[in-house]
Amino acid sequence: MAEGCLTRADLRDELRHYATKEDLAKLGVKISESESRLIKWMIGLMVGASAVAFTVALIIQRVLE
Repeated sequence: MAEGCLTRADLRDELRHYATKEDLAKLGVKISESESRLIKWMIGLMVGASAVAFTVALIIQRVLE
């Protein structure tokens, strides 16, 4: 077989590895769920970091008085 020429069987074999519309839709849902989880984690971490910063500032203020 000449290089670059594909038979239907070869093409069918290659195409079965490609993503389908269903695969891409599932991937979109997974990405959306991951994004939601990351946003929740970021909000939680920001609240925690703010609490730590406030506590450290309060301790420093009491030590300096």
